Amino acid sequence: MPENILAAFRKMGVVPLDPDMVTAQMMAPSLETARSGALPLPISAEVEAVSSYMKQEIDRRNGVPVTDRDLDIGMELEEDTCHDTHFDTPDTMSEHLIDDIASTSSGYLVSSSPMRAHFPPPTYEPTVISPIKYKSHYSHLLERAPKTEEEAELQAALQESEE
Repeated sequence: MPENILAAFRKMGVVPLDPDMVTAQMMAPSLETARSGALPLPISAEVEAVSSYMKQEIDRRNGVPVTDRDLDIGMELEEDTCHDTHFDTPDTMSEHLIDDIASTSSGYLVSSSPMRAHFPPPTYEPTVISPIKYKSHYSHLLERAPKTEEEAELQAALQESEE
């Protein structure tokens, strides 16, 4: 058993370690089993479409049939696609990607008609990430009128530190 693991058990006070109780396989690193992750911010429809395309391409290269892949990630297949197990081709996957992007705000990227000068420009809606501003614990000190020059300086420093 690796020394760092034994050291961790020593640190926790579980010494001596009985290797019959905690086997080496139990100590092995966890296997990644999730097919999808969670992001702290919502992703755009365009990014989701490209991400889905990439996952499908990886599965296609690894020989994962469409029905297995869709059932594995909890998707229900439409009745007309529920026939025998099949594999998506790169052409089919590309068509799905183009259709998915066409239905988003970036649809002009895959449109066959050119953009005209009178069309409104594409909009960009950034996701604002700002730190949570908690209520000051010292607001009562900042509300008081300073009595000395030193108090005024300290209030100014406190105000600056909270911005």
